[in-house]
Amino acid sequence: MKPGFQLPKLACTFALLAGVVPLAAQTQQTEQQFIASTTSAVTTIQNSLPKAKTKVVLSGNLVYANGAVVTKAMPLSGLLAYVDGLKAAGAQRVDLNLGVTSINDPAATAVYDALVAHIRELGMQLAINPQVVGGELGSSPTFQSFQSTAIETYPAMAARYQPDNFVVVHEASTMSARLGITPDTSQWDGFIRAVAPLIQTASPRTRLGAGGFYDTTEDTFFRDFVTIPLLDFMTIDIYGTTGFDGLNGW
Repeated sequence: MKPGFQLPKLACTFALLAGVVPLAAQTQQTEQQFIASTTSAVTTIQNSLPKAKTKVVLSGNLVYANGAVVTKAMPLSGLLAYVDGLKAAGAQRVDLNLGVTSINDPAATAVYDALVAHIRELGMQLAINPQVVGGELGSSPTFQSFQSTAIETYPAMAARYQPDNFVVVHEASTMSARLGITPDTSQWDGFIRAVAPLIQTASPRTRLGAGGFYDTTEDTFFRDFVTIPLLDFMTIDIYGTTGFDGLNGW
């Protein structure tokens, strides 16, 4: 953090997202090159930070349970096996990116119910990062229509699954693009302040967060979100190994 920057009760979570398509183009790498370069870059960042006072929790994103594809990307048995694989690889938490309206879809909810039950059976933590899925809110949704829906569905997700972490805003610029609106910091700030207390009431033990990826536009949101006292942590989504110098100001 830069001098004078407020960070009330916030911890920072780095999410390594494999298999998710970023907004910006990336240099093509083989799988082994990507693993090696990402590991090297993350190690460099970690070595530059003060010694952690709390343990590091490794988390894996279950990309095929994304709200856009959860009922069609692979059978439930494959998704459950994916969770087993994350556990075997050393992950301690599973991230699920539900759509804003996934909780209203019986087919999607049935899959998420089974996944969350299995995650808990394995003794793993659960993080929910809701996101806008193209078309789920109609052809021309407004920010207000999105917020009105989320005010109903986000607390319902929290009440049903009682996640350890709930990311209230997951990449504001990405979500704005999917809504077809111009990114507006004040709108997303107001959204967090409106919905966070409802999530907390629905699941009191859940930690609330927000964040995005390392990008100039996202940096503007990040610097606003860290001042919101309702949040417990911030996230940074890492899609590749270039641009890590952009994290220096964070």
